[in-house]
Amino acid sequence: MKWNSKTCIALVDMQAFFPSCEQIDFPELMNKPVAVTNGEAGTCIISSSYEARAYGIKTGMRMQEALRLCPEIIKRPSRPKRYAEISANIISALRNITPDIEVFSIDECWMNLYPILDLYKGVENIATMIRQAVYDSSGGINCSIGISEGKLTAKFVAGVNKGKTAIVSADKIKEYMAPYPLEKFCGIGDRILQYLNDRGFKTIGDLQKAPHTVLSIKYGIVGKRIHSACNGHDPVELITKESLPKSIGHSKQLPPFLRDRNIIESTLLHLTYRLTRRMRLLNIRSKSVRIYLLSKYKLIRKIYYFKQANNCNHEFIKAVKAHMQLYRGEPLLKLGIKCWEIEYNDSEQLDLFNEPYNSKHLQCDIAMDKINQRFGDNTIRPAMEYMVDKLDLVPVIAFNFNATSKSKNSL
Repeated sequence: MKWNSKTCIALVDMQAFFPSCEQIDFPELMNKPVAVTNGEAGTCIISSSYEARAYGIKTGMRMQEALRLCPEIIKRPSRPKRYAEISANIISALRNITPDIEVFSIDECWMNLYPILDLYKGVENIATMIRQAVYDSSGGINCSIGISEGKLTAKFVAGVNKGKTAIVSADKIKEYMAPYPLEKFCGIGDRILQYLNDRGFKTIGDLQKAPHTVLSIKYGIVGKRIHSACNGHDPVELITKESLPKSIGHSKQLPPFLRDRNIIESTLLHLTYRLTRRMRLLNIRSKSVRIYLLSKYKLIRKIYYFKQANNCNHEFIKAVKAHMQLYRGEPLLKLGIKCWEIEYNDSEQLDLFNEPYNSKHLQCDIAMDKINQRFGDNTIRPAMEYMVDKLDLVPVIAFNFNATSKSKNSL
């Protein structure tokens, strides 16, 4: 197939990634319905194998409901570090084909194929190489490959051809997408979908016939890009270099309706230690921290400000202690901590009358970091973390996790 466009993008999507990792590591699970949950005590399905999906099992479904639909379903607690390891292996293998890769999530990436079309004698050969690289580097995972002119169109093509390789050239992509419902297109979420449906737009073809102002008048440049991409034009380039984070944080789903104050505070402190350690690793600080506790009917959220931007455990712990004073014993579902006002140490504006934040507490944190870097994670850590260990709170990988990125690594 001769490529007739100046751009050529592939979207590679690993199929049922978490359960596939489980089936690879435990061959007895092959061809069986598998549901991955957040830890041994987890009751919510975060991913399921295609054998399970055939019974109607979906992400977000409770295990109790899943067992009614499929009594023989096999529950597997998630293993985030293992998934990250396999993801990193796959990305490393794909970089041997082309270094121009944008990692979209733990199981998806875009690849710029245009510079290597002649080298590998066409797009079909490259697609075959990609599929083989994913399979070999992961130990047997299948993938969907969508190839088109742009990022969003490539993702669309992969999404409607699960488990297959689909190649749609620039001159045919508009016609190819037209019959599909709007919700199949990446970027059209529930709100935009409802907005378009209320105005009579049901398919991508319906939107193609309308002026871009249908979306841009309400959603600005984002709406204009969606309209343009639905018409087959998506000039946005791949982000192949890692960008610096604008925010940084951690959150945790809790065992159902937890209300033990000591465990809640210990879990929040555990997230705080992880957060400040990452901040020191990335050489960033913050002037504030936002902490929240979420119950079924109430959100306890507050921003705490520091006198100076810092990444010191001691300062963050004071904020956690203050926030726990707001807790009144409600059964909690989730909690989290996040920094928005990030500063990078190498870009600090010097103040003649204000020394950069430093303290004996920070020096102690740095010493702990060095010990853990030399002898392994958790060689030295606060005693309260052993209380958190007993909860079996398995680290959660968000679906936008990037196994090759320090800034997005939440393990």
